[in-house]
Amino acid sequence: MRTGEAIRDALRAFARNWRRVVIVEICFKLLATVLLAAASSAVLAWVQSRTARSAVTNVDLVGFLARPQGVLVILLSARASRPGLRR
Repeated sequence: MRTGEAIRDALRAFARNWRRVVIVEICFKLLATVLLAAASSAVLAWVQSRTARSAVTNVDLVGFLARPQGVLVILLSARASRPGLRR
């Protein structure tokens, strides 16, 4: 199969299925948003419980992220945001 034919076939397939692609993309983004909001809320509640204050400042967040637990949260967040990457 030539490159031009492959591109035409891909464009035809996309033209037939673009609505499904858009629906799946919207559903995926909504699910990711809900999960990210829940995870962010849980992490913020955890940080707040560790500081024993009712408000969490930027200084508190930086101090938390500089500790080993914070580094773990950063690493887990980075891994969770790129689930398809493999070496």
